[in-house]
Amino acid sequence: MTEIDKRRYAYEKAIEAYWKHVDRYHTWMNYYSLFNGALFVGFCTLLTATTKINLNTDSIDLINNYDYYTILICIIGVIASICWRLSLSGHMKWEKNWMNIIELYEQSRFGIYTIINMNVSDMEKLTNSFRNHQLSNDERIKAFSTHFITSIFIESIILGWLLYLFIFLYNIDFAGCKCTMVFLSIIFILIYFIRMFYYICKNGFYSDVKGKIWINKFI
Repeated sequence: MTEIDKRRYAYEKAIEAYWKHVDRYHTWMNYYSLFNGALFVGFCTLLTATTKINLNTDSIDLINNYDYYTILICIIGVIASICWRLSLSGHMKWEKNWMNIIELYEQSRFGIYTIINMNVSDMEKLTNSFRNHQLSNDERIKAFSTHFITSIFIESIILGWLLYLFIFLYNIDFAGCKCTMVFLSIIFILIYFIRMFYYICKNGFYSDVKGKIWINKFI
């Protein structure tokens, strides 16, 4: 086997390993999303359940005593969503690793995964417009990153579980500390929103193409 054959074999195996990793990623993402969905169904079921009916002169109150179970579901939902977010983060690191390996074995003249063939109008913050330009960290293609959008979605799910958790903790009123719970909840939610806003501003919605070669065929 010649060096070219060995390089081609390693290149094909790297692509095969990359797609196996992507398949496993989809499997785990489905697990976490389905588990969160099941938790939300359980949450809504407990929320609308009735264990006691109070008949008043002008109204009927439907009451249940499932608050502690509902709080437990919210806590599990927060933990499951954080694990979901961490799995996404780990996948992005491994995906980047396998993509770097694939690009390592690609020939510069006949690159597939390394090459970006887009018009100038499809690029953002382009510093150079000459042919075969290697893109830097700030230069991006105007294609929305599915990883980033998924990350924002998961962050929203975490925030939703936390909001429900704070609401139920407030309603239970542990040792008469409602004001403290409201204050801490507002502070925590503000910090969370600031963190999300910083993350969006830092990374942007477009895909990361650092190190890719823009061949600029349209000039």
